[in-house]
Amino acid sequence: MKIKNRWSLITGGAIGIGAQIATDIAKNGSNIVITYRKSKKEALELVTKLKKDFNVEALAIKLDSTDEISVVDFFNHFAKKDIFFTILINNAGDYLYKNILDLNYKEWSYIIKNNLDSTFIMSSIFLKYIKHIDWGRIINIGYTNSGAKKATPNITPYYIAKSGVFYLTLSLAKELNDKNITVNMVSPGVMENSVNINKKLPIYRHGKIKEVSSMVLYLLKKDADYITGTQIDVAGGFGI
Repeated sequence: MKIKNRWSLITGGAIGIGAQIATDIAKNGSNIVITYRKSKKEALELVTKLKKDFNVEALAIKLDSTDEISVVDFFNHFAKKDIFFTILINNAGDYLYKNILDLNYKEWSYIIKNNLDSTFIMSSIFLKYIKHIDWGRIINIGYTNSGAKKATPNITPYYIAKSGVFYLTLSLAKELNDKNITVNMVSPGVMENSVNINKKLPIYRHGKIKEVSSMVLYLLKKDADYITGTQIDVAGGFGI
């Protein structure tokens, strides 16, 4: 798959799953912008590597994707440079493993804001920005089995936020159904870089970030034009 004359935007693309997605998309010919909040060193190292290894343009930009004004300024900056994104990967989002009885409101609101609100802000402004383009992809990175009726006492705000992202994915997919823009959600389970990595797993191994990226890459292909409004778990059966 070659992605020609397109720019891809990956939030939280400096490390982990985001960095792997950025690498794989660049390998397939797309210019890349990754955003970061804290991982400046890693972000700059990654874009240098992408430019060298794959002969693409690559930029790293510090961005708070929960700040609507900053996000509008971000897109306007690139529009003035005639850089137009057709692919948005909403990967940024913090994780908190803490029992609901020990959780305070500040922690609760922070997790909701950095996972759900940020995805809404990025997606809504991205769609205004590409309204004149006849092809696009939004892929949200979720959490396995989001939206299910189940208790998650140690990750309650995170699970609620990702479930919200799932329902946002469905609504956007429906509204964009006739505009050649697909919206999907790829949901990892317990990965090789997960915080709570000692959970019992149904197939006795942790997921690899490359496996998540491979699914994202598939959804960017022409072959995936008929797939929208889906949640695809890359979780080895965890969470079923």
